[in-house]
Amino acid sequence: NDLLSAQQALNALLTGASADEQTVLQADLRSAEITLQQAQSAYNQIAWRGDVGATSQAADLQNATITYERVKAQYNISAAGAEPQDISAARARVAQARAALNTLQADPNALTLLEQQARVEAAQDQLDTLLNGPDAKTLEGANLTLQQAQQSLDSAMLALAGAVMHAPVAGIVSAVDVQIGDQAGTAGIITVVPAGSSQVRFWIEELDSASVKVGNAVNIVFEAYPDFTFTGQVVRIEPTLVTVDGATAVQAWATVDTTQQPVNLLYGMNADVEVIAGEAHNAVLVPISALREIAAGSFAVFVVQPDGELTFRPVTVGLRDFVNAEIRSGLEPGETVSTGDSQTQ
Repeated sequence: NDLLSAQQALNALLTGASADEQTVLQADLRSAEITLQQAQSAYNQIAWRGDVGATSQAADLQNATITYERVKAQYNISAAGAEPQDISAARARVAQARAALNTLQADPNALTLLEQQARVEAAQDQLDTLLNGPDAKTLEGANLTLQQAQQSLDSAMLALAGAVMHAPVAGIVSAVDVQIGDQAGTAGIITVVPAGSSQVRFWIEELDSASVKVGNAVNIVFEAYPDFTFTGQVVRIEPTLVTVDGATAVQAWATVDTTQQPVNLLYGMNADVEVIAGEAHNAVLVPISALREIAAGSFAVFVVQPDGELTFRPVTVGLRDFVNAEIRSGLEPGETVSTGDSQTQ
């Protein structure tokens, strides 16, 4: 009954927590402290990362902090014992319950009146709470509940973010090569066709990768249309190496100008891509074999004079391939140079 409940509540306040209860609370506090230290150590190891706030270590640290503060508050409340005002209020409730019991024993018809009085007192308590606000213990408990709910929300948002896949390019998903229950490996499982202008993916040998830049022009010939040459431009070069046919290479992407040829290009077609790393118009060319390297990056050629004599002349070299070299200064068009075995004009 109400008298028994009120008396039990008063006894609990007077006696406080038992020794066993204090031991359990102290052990819980120590365990929470160790968990917090471990979470802090794990967080410190990745604190340099820009996305550290979205990692599981950050969520674990937040959860451990909230748990530690909650257990610490429970322990402090137990160790401090009951407040004098709490004991006074409990004594008043016992006296009120005893008076109500005496009234009922003297007049059974007074039950309805007591029920009405209880409703009035409950309403008054609610009004007092609204006017005065919650006490410190109630507010602390509400704050802990709010922090735990926020931590649960953050963990759920982190898990949701980890379940979202982002395509490397904007486009349309043209194929999904897995089904529910399949085990995914390291190979690609989703094919994305880039949106907008047509693009071709190609690979550059590692040794040649330094000479290819975003913006370089390309010539593209598709196997299905060997008589047509498409032009384009390098738009992206991946930052990591890949293995293609046993050799290391760099993956790159180039646009394809489809307005030049009246053909229909399909995704997955094979093509040969020629990257134009540089261009020169109306240039003076000499065979590579005519160049003589006199220092690192410095060259000269033997110029054949009208009388057949050879003159050693420094030149400035521009673009080069495996056959010819562009001479930007040091030679005039029509002059003859020697390759060692023959003369070239």
